[in-house]
Amino acid sequence: MIVDRYYYHQLNKQEQAIYKAFYKGVMSHQEIIPIPVRGEFSQESFERIFMAITRDNPLIYFLNQSACSTASDMFGHIAICPQYFFTKEKVKEYNKNVEFEYEKIKSVDDNYKTDLKDDVLKIYVPETLPSFKNLKTHTYKRILLNVAEITKQYKGLFSNEVFIYIKVCDNIQGWDIDNKYVKPIADALIISGVIQDDNMSKMFYCAKGEFSEIPHTIIYVLDGKKMEQFLKKVEF
Repeated sequence: MIVDRYYYHQLNKQEQAIYKAFYKGVMSHQEIIPIPVRGEFSQESFERIFMAITRDNPLIYFLNQSACSTASDMFGHIAICPQYFFTKEKVKEYNKNVEFEYEKIKSVDDNYKTDLKDDVLKIYVPETLPSFKNLKTHTYKRILLNVAEITKQYKGLFSNEVFIYIKVCDNIQGWDIDNKYVKPIADALIISGVIQDDNMSKMFYCAKGEFSEIPHTIIYVLDGKKMEQFLKKVEF
């Protein structure tokens, strides 16, 4: 919340009101941001507000201070006209990367393992995949981040169509394999660069369910042309 921020509280009441309007406009990437002040608006006051916003909010790195200006109309209404280093779309992309790296640092689990043998990438996930009926965001994110992290060393390993075989093990009797959510696996492999895309021309998969006292998931990633040969070795 804005009211919790240190530099915001160093401003006077009018400057705080401008801060709020300016912050809202910047986060929406507005080109013209009306502010709640009429008449004169000093450069010193503007600089204090700008400093407060950028120091309170490190993720507002895309705002060009030297190119920001103010404008007024014949009725005395004043607006700030910001200039941005990056487009709104680019900022979203960069912020996702920042958030991903931050979450990755918090989430890496040494129990996730990989092994590459005979051009088959094996990934061990120390938990079962979430189900559609009990889809928890933190479970999806934890699997996504850890699989992406441990497979990044295999970036570019596959350039052709890829086959992914997923063996899901759970300690519940009689569960349905089609209720398991496999998306975090494909998304993680795209992030790490192991596969190029998960559309139907780049990837296909199959999943098998088993009962196990210890829930876990094993993923095999291989060239699609080797699928038939691989499946002959797999016990169904």
